[in-house]
Amino acid sequence: MRQFASCTIGIVLFWFLLANNFVFAQGAESYSYSTKDTKLDIKRYLDKPASMNLEQVTALSEEQWEIVTDQITGYYFWEADYWAASKGAVLWLKVKLPEDKTLEKVWLELLPNVGINGMIALFDKGSWVWQEPIRHSSLFTAFHPAKYLSFLFDNSSTNKTAYIRLTTEQTFQFSLKARSFDELPLYFMGNNLFFGLVAGMLFLAMIYNFAIGLNAKEPVYLYYAFYVFSNLLYSLVMEGYSRLLFPDWGSSAIVSNTATILVVLSAVFFVRQFLDTKASLPRFDVLLRAVIIIFIAWMICLNFVPDIYAYLLTILFGTASPILALIAGLLSYQQGHPMARYFLIAWSFFLISAGCWGFMWLGIIEPKEWVVWFYLLGTLLEVVLLSMVLGFRFSTLKAQTQTLHAAKSRYRELSETDELTKVFNRRGFISNVERYVRNNQNGELIWLALDIDNFKHFNDQYGHPAGDELLEKMGSLLNIKGRKDNVVGRIGGEEFAILLVNCSLPDAEHFINRLLVDFALINVSTEQGLKVSTTLSIGATAIQPDERIEQVWKRADKLLYQAKEQGRNRAVLD
Repeated sequence: MRQFASCTIGIVLFWFLLANNFVFAQGAESYSYSTKDTKLDIKRYLDKPASMNLEQVTALSEEQWEIVTDQITGYYFWEADYWAASKGAVLWLKVKLPEDKTLEKVWLELLPNVGINGMIALFDKGSWVWQEPIRHSSLFTAFHPAKYLSFLFDNSSTNKTAYIRLTTEQTFQFSLKARSFDELPLYFMGNNLFFGLVAGMLFLAMIYNFAIGLNAKEPVYLYYAFYVFSNLLYSLVMEGYSRLLFPDWGSSAIVSNTATILVVLSAVFFVRQFLDTKASLPRFDVLLRAVIIIFIAWMICLNFVPDIYAYLLTILFGTASPILALIAGLLSYQQGHPMARYFLIAWSFFLISAGCWGFMWLGIIEPKEWVVWFYLLGTLLEVVLLSMVLGFRFSTLKAQTQTLHAAKSRYRELSETDELTKVFNRRGFISNVERYVRNNQNGELIWLALDIDNFKHFNDQYGHPAGDELLEKMGSLLNIKGRKDNVVGRIGGEEFAILLVNCSLPDAEHFINRLLVDFALINVSTEQGLKVSTTLSIGATAIQPDERIEQVWKRADKLLYQAKEQGRNRAVLD
C-alpha cells in the first residue's frame, strides 16, 4: 500500500512538473535535449575586505585571477579563504560565455549554494548591466523553477565575458553548471521527479509512523515521525526548494542552520526512545539529554550569533549527532538490545551519505550533483529501513500484547473458575454479580441460593468420587440450563448460587421448578456399580435497587434454610 501511494505521489509530481516545464519552455524555438553540460571558462578572485567595485574588478590583470578547474570553486576548510567567506568577503567570478551562436539563451546555475546570493554583470550596448538572479512571481507567467542561485541571459552579446559578484553567509563551496535553454525541461523533469519520489516516500513514512504512534500510544513512533519530518524539511532546504518558494529568505543561512539543528535534535530524541537509553545506558543518556538541551538553546540563539560562529557550531552539532547515535547503537548492541543491530545497519546508510554530504561542504569532496542525489538516496534508504524495523517492532509488540492479553484473560478465567464444576468460584461469582448489581435500576435481578440435600451423608455413604461426579454434573446442568446472561457460581462445598438477569419472580419460579426436576434425574455411579441421586433445596429473592450484595445473600440463605426445614427438594421464594 505504501509503495502504491509513493508511486501515486511520484506520478502526480511528474505531471505537475511536466506542466510547469511546458509553460517554462514555451518561449524556446527548438528542443535539442542535450545531456551534455555547456562548459565554461571560469576564474575567481576573492575580495576579502569586500571593497572593490565592478570597474576595479574588470581592471584586474589576468595574473590576479585564479583559474577554476572543472567549474568548481575548490575551497578547503583548512584554508583561510574558506573561512573568509562567512566573514563578509566577496567572491568575484569571471565567466567566459559560450562561443556557440546557436545557444541563444544560457542557464547558469550554482550547485548547491545555500546561503549564497549575488548578481551577474553582462556587457550590453556598450556598458555593463547588472542582472538579478532568476526569481519567479507566479506559476501562470513565465515560470522559471530555479532551486539554486541561477542566472538566465542572452548569449548574443559580442562581449563573451560576464562577471558574477557573490556573497554568502556560509561558504563559497559550489560548482557552476551552464545549460542551454532548450535542454532545461528534460533536466528539470528528471531532477524534480527523483526528488518528488524521495519526498513522497519520506512524507508517507512520516504519516505512517505518526498514525502508529497515535494509535498505539507509543512515543517512539511520534519521535521518529518528527525525525522524518526534519529530514524532509532539511532536504527541501538543501535541494533549493525553499529558495524556489520563498526567494527573499528561503536560501538564508538561518533557514539551513535551523533545518540542520532540527535533524540532529530529532535524531537524538528518536535514538533515546528507540534504544531506551534511559534504562539501558543511564550514563550515556545523561550526555544525550545534555545534547538536547544544548541543541534547543543553540536553535534559539541562532538569530543573535554572527554568521561564522553559527556556521561553525552548526557543522559541529551536525557532525556530533550521528556519531553519538552510532555510539549509542554500538553500546546497545553490546548489551543485547534486540533492535540495535537493525538500527546500526539503517544508520550506516545515513552516515555514509551524510558523510559525503558534509565532506562536500568542507571542500573535501567536489560539490557535484551526484553528491546531492547520493545524500537523498541514503536518507531515503535509512528512513525506509528504520520504518521497516519499527513496523516489525510494532507487529512484535502487538503479538506480544495479544499473547499477554490472552494469558491474562486465561489466568483470570482460571482464577475465577471452579476447577471441578467449571462454573465461577466464589470470587468470580461475586465480581460478576457486583457489575450487574451496580447497574440494577429496574429490580429484575433474582438471587438463587442452592444447596445439594444431604451432601455430607452422600459423600460418606457413596464415597468422594461419587460426590465429585455429582458436583461436576451439577455444574454442567447449571451451565446448560442457565441463560447466557445468568451468572452461576459455586460458593463453597455443595453450595451454589445463580443470578438470574432480567428475570421476574414468576419467571424465576418456572426456572426453579425445571431445575429441581432436572437435578433429581441426575444419577452417579458408585464404586459398587449403583446408580444414586439426591435433590436440591433453593432459596430465591429479588434484588432491590441500591441493595448491597451482603443483604441479598443473607436473605437468600435464610430462604434456603426454610426450604430445608420444610422437607428439602423444594424452593422458597420471596
